[in-house]
Amino acid sequence: MIDTTEKFDAAATATQAKTPPVVRPSVLVIGASISAGRVVPALLARGLEVTVLPGQAEAKLALGLSGSLGSFIESISTRGGDVPESLRSPDSPAALVKQLAASQASGARFISDAKVRRCTGQAGDFQVLITRPDEAGQEQFEPIQAGAIILAGDTFGPTSLGAEDFGVEPTRAITNLPGLMLNIQKGYIPHSLAIVIDLAAEQGKLASSVVFAAARYLARRGCRQIRVYCRNARVASAGLETLYRSARSAGVEFCRHDGKISLAETPAGLIEATSLDCELGEEITGQFNLLVLADLVRSTGQSELFETLAIRPQPGLAGNIWLGPVQTNRRGVFALAVDGCDGEFYAWRDQADLAVHEISQLLTCPTREAIDEAAKVDSEKCVSCLTCLRLCPHGAIRFDEKEQAADISQIACQQCGICVAECPAQAIDLPQYTDEKIQSQLAQAPALTVFACENSAIPAGQQNESKDVGVEIISVPCAGKVDPRNILKAFEQGTGQVLVLGCNPGSCKYFDGPDRAKNRLTRLREMLSKVGIDPSALQYEALTANETERFAQLVKENGTMTNDETRMPNQ
Repeated sequence: MIDTTEKFDAAATATQAKTPPVVRPSVLVIGASISAGRVVPALLARGLEVTVLPGQAEAKLALGLSGSLGSFIESISTRGGDVPESLRSPDSPAALVKQLAASQASGARFISDAKVRRCTGQAGDFQVLITRPDEAGQEQFEPIQAGAIILAGDTFGPTSLGAEDFGVEPTRAITNLPGLMLNIQKGYIPHSLAIVIDLAAEQGKLASSVVFAAARYLARRGCRQIRVYCRNARVASAGLETLYRSARSAGVEFCRHDGKISLAETPAGLIEATSLDCELGEEITGQFNLLVLADLVRSTGQSELFETLAIRPQPGLAGNIWLGPVQTNRRGVFALAVDGCDGEFYAWRDQADLAVHEISQLLTCPTREAIDEAAKVDSEKCVSCLTCLRLCPHGAIRFDEKEQAADISQIACQQCGICVAECPAQAIDLPQYTDEKIQSQLAQAPALTVFACENSAIPAGQQNESKDVGVEIISVPCAGKVDPRNILKAFEQGTGQVLVLGCNPGSCKYFDGPDRAKNRLTRLREMLSKVGIDPSALQYEALTANETERFAQLVKENGTMTNDETRMPNQ
């Protein structure tokens, strides 16, 4: 085991150390949901090598709940509820699973029961170490090289709740959404049906879409009574209002409950549901052959896999407004089903196509070059403390064993500058934002010096003329780049007040900028008080790119103190 991992480390170091970035035309797909059935053949068609880690043996390939439900809705919604061609279309779950399995014959490599143990490298050249059991059940290590990685299981997607989750005794007459889908696919039409939604929490678009479509379909296929218990009927999505109205036209009843429903089994094997109807203000009771608990919850994901891949638990737009729908904080690693329970029912297909497009651009674009503006490490100054490696929000830093220093990927680095400001040895520089360049912009004794994030504060202040009234505005890539040395230099130059303007938490393009900046300023204020500078002379404020008026207000409020009032508060 030791020899194998040492060889893996040596290969990774040899590939990455001080050489031009490598872009490998290969993709590692982790998981085998319905989305993988769309992604893998498309990647192969573009001439890329594909390795799939389905997690289980081929016969047990998982469909993935979000994709299966989305395809199911499309199937039963075609032509007013009939199920003709769409069930035989390439987008049906069964067809996609067959397509995924058939991709092996087209060149895709499947490695069953494999686990990801380590992932180093960068977009275009990831070094992944996996383990899998041999015939004797012993773990065997195997290195895989990939230009991009896709999480194609339901790692981020929804999970369906069952009877046990609500403290209800499981019976054959109680099922959940996957169970309802299976019954419909088998052709089972119950005499009477109750669908309960919003019991654990108010549901999103996906669960609502499935409930409306299934209820309408069964009503048109002969189910005598269908009642949907919900807190609110959500229709603010593509096609949802049409589904809702057509379900009601087909005879589906909708009852607004207050979050509490009493369930009991009758001697005849029926399920009796009792609930307060919020519209009528009275209790209603019904007995049904089948009751469906339709709530979905967002999967908690696989924290061990997240940590191994150095990605955040919430990728895509759900985690950061600056990311595309399938992107993660680590460039070159993509995630599907990130919308979870609140995604459009067709989102799984769009996300799969988008991931294929972005990977194709990343790996086949002949003009892709290293980013000259990436942060750079002076190996002579680096003391191997690994502070930068731990703090980089993009997984762009590794430790170079040969140089015994940190090494920053020219492709993965996104030039936020957080590592520059946090480096205790001052061994890292950002070419476009060196200390020399920033300090050269510091004016003599301005009323206010503003370090402004170029993604939020600079756009907000573009139409502001504060620079004409004794305000010095210095652009930085992120509030997390603001170095205490530059703030102290501003006070040394005689500024009356220092204001750091950054993003709101959760809106930072580089994820951690606001938190890093605020923590740094808190420590710096303690130092200022010891040298006779009022700590209130240093402030952090958050704003968005369209808050022009607030930008002007903050500049005005923080620029009113004179130099004497700020620097010598005790006199």
